[in-house]
Amino acid sequence: MSIDNINNLAKGEYMNLGHFLIKQLRLYGAEHIFGIPGDYTLNFMREIEQNPGIEYVGVSREDSAGYAADAYGRLRGCGAVCITYSVGAMNIMNAVAGAYAEKSPMVVLVGKPSEEDLKINPNRHHTISTGNTQKEIFSNITCNAYTLDSEDMFVNMAVIHLALNQMRMHSRPVYIEFSNKDIMRSVDHYLSKFYAVYGRDVPYNHKPKIVDLPYEGFDKFVHAKNRVLLIGHEVFRNTLEDRILEFSKKLNIPIFTTLLGKSTISEFEPNCLGCVSELFSDISVIEKIKESDCIVALGMVNTDIESFSFGADISINMDDGIRFNNEPIKEFKNSNSGFLELATSFISKFEDIEAQDPAIIDKWNAIAESAKAKSESSDVLSPIKLECVFDSIGRLVTDDHIIISDIGESLFGMIDVPVNKGQFLCMAYYTSMSFSVPGAIGVKYAKPNKRPIVIVGDGAFQMTGSEFSTHIRNNLNTIIIILNNRGYSTEKAIMEGEFNDIHNWSYEKITDLTNGGVGIHVQDSKQFKEVFEMAIEDESESYVLNVEVDPEDQSIPMKNIIQKLCKDNL
Repeated sequence: MSIDNINNLAKGEYMNLGHFLIKQLRLYGAEHIFGIPGDYTLNFMREIEQNPGIEYVGVSREDSAGYAADAYGRLRGCGAVCITYSVGAMNIMNAVAGAYAEKSPMVVLVGKPSEEDLKINPNRHHTISTGNTQKEIFSNITCNAYTLDSEDMFVNMAVIHLALNQMRMHSRPVYIEFSNKDIMRSVDHYLSKFYAVYGRDVPYNHKPKIVDLPYEGFDKFVHAKNRVLLIGHEVFRNTLEDRILEFSKKLNIPIFTTLLGKSTISEFEPNCLGCVSELFSDISVIEKIKESDCIVALGMVNTDIESFSFGADISINMDDGIRFNNEPIKEFKNSNSGFLELATSFISKFEDIEAQDPAIIDKWNAIAESAKAKSESSDVLSPIKLECVFDSIGRLVTDDHIIISDIGESLFGMIDVPVNKGQFLCMAYYTSMSFSVPGAIGVKYAKPNKRPIVIVGDGAFQMTGSEFSTHIRNNLNTIIIILNNRGYSTEKAIMEGEFNDIHNWSYEKITDLTNGGVGIHVQDSKQFKEVFEMAIEDESESYVLNVEVDPEDQSIPMKNIIQKLCKDNL
């Protein structure tokens, strides 16, 4: 059913609050809702089932539903998840916290006991102590938390409008709870008033206004000869990537991305030189960046993973304001202008200044390629070296695929594998294990013409690998590469101990349990290249590749990370 058809229901057909909520989710880009049913959500579940404008996707675990909605939201601008009160909602908190930290837009819908029922029996099942406890908890990991319990249905409708608008504006999760009774109440008599006040379309305007920027220090940017752009994930969230690439080409400015910003801009563009961080990058690249006379950071979060100590004559960080040499400009410290306005204004002000020498791009490419050439390669068949795995991924993955990495070597091994715009997802800041397998579900529904490729460690797979059943049930035809090194490899590298060991599974046999897919135990490099190529070519099946990698092997970025972490923390 089209949006127009759904809107036509307002002209005379019955509409309850649940139907109205679904209609609003559709306007913001959510065509799927992920979740697990519970008794406090059943009325809304039936409403979803009866509404052709949206599809429910059931999963095996509540946290998986959150990860799927997170991945979906990163690609579509609005993810949605629906679970029941307390036992469901508390299970999803980690996924919501990750989405909040990494600015992923998501609506968390939670069914709850009605206030009427709680008055009769305050100790109802799934409750903790008070009816407000859960909402208060979620208020700390969402941009706001709301309850649809007003006697005035227009207020409930306005709350939905406000919540979705805040989700879009802040690019973060929002929490909405409701009871089975309230979600079924009619809104027929309030539709005309709502449309008169808020209109029928998405109210949030993505077109940023140009704001005045303080010019103190910008003269250095104008006259700089060796400018560098450092791009983070907020650029992709705000759909600024094409504008920034054009800006880069116009002024001959090289682009580096943070790890969280990987695939924001195609790494096959001559101006885009890949990921950098003081934590994992080759020292020669970092030193050269610090020799730059002007570094512009756009949309990055300066975390320990994304870390970068700006060393240029002038540095401009436009994450939550404008900073010179990492110190906020006083007049913009408490500015109401968001990143989108600031970044757009910056580009608009300076896109016509004198360009740098075009030869600077070639020089930067030579430096980047020299650093990559230091990577270790091996033709050893067994045990399998990580370099072999990621080399094959780089050669065989096409624009028809989206790669979802878990953390650890699954993530760090991908740093130097070039990808196109929008082709790579990870949880690189919050770094929660187990995002990848359920995240692939969200990817497939957000981008049905793309085939998900999951790279996950054995430890993370043991957490949410049960979602492979969801892959099979919904014919997602995913390729899952399990880097099996029999333990938590990152922690092992920091400190040896039996606490890092895990029980070894025959992971490939999960296809027997799920009655679908192809499972293969991969024991040497030649075999991996062959079976991965076979999996790529066969688009009719899901594949699980249990890849026995060398437990002692580490990627170059991982070695750099471990060395830094051990030095700083142990």
